[in-house]
Amino acid sequence: AEEGGAIISHHVSLMLYRSCKVLTHEIGHLFGIRHCIFYECLLSGCNHLSEFDFRPLHLCPVDLRKLQEATGFSVPARYEALLGLAEQWGEAWEGHADWLRRRLDYLQRQQAAAL
Repeated sequence: AEEGGAIISHHVSLMLYRSCKVLTHEIGHLFGIRHCIFYECLLSGCNHLSEFDFRPLHLCPVDLRKLQEATGFSVPARYEALLGLAEQWGEAWEGHADWLRRRLDYLQRQQAAAL
């Protein structure tokens, strides 16, 4: 990925990905969300790096609703904004970008079916 015309290396992309995971996990706690016991999600606890790397960057449906209740965001708008970032920040973000695309596709199909 490019940032200001420079290609973001794999190591920088991975460092940014891991940093965002830690920060967003801790921000979830600031909103009063405890470690997830329902799914393996961003708010799941972990004890070592390999476990941390296995955890996804996204929230499960339970914790997503908790955060949405606290902040009032639109889920599709949030996913679109996150996808824009994930597409810019290099190869460490490709799995998360794919997940966001699948979620957005699902939400669009659900909305179309409701019409």
